[in-house]
Amino acid sequence: MPAASQPSQASRPTAVPSTRSRSKLVTVALAFLFGSLGAHRFYLGGLRDQYGWLHLLATLAGAVGVAPWQPKPARRH
Repeated sequence: MPAASQPSQASRPTAVPSTRSRSKLVTVALAFLFGSLGAHRFYLGGLRDQYGWLHLLATLAGAVGVAPWQPKPARRH
């Protein structure tokens, strides 16, 4: 076969093998129950998952933004 018809090693995506297998059922359950906190992302990627932290921080910022203990603005009559 000509060399041009075979893909080169550089053009193939390389998959990083996981050190342990992850359960799809646990992942879906975490996403359903604690998805807004990013629990499923931490389960899959560990504590180094940047998007998991983004989920968590965005949820906490939203919770503070709608917190009931915030003073209500004064109404004008």
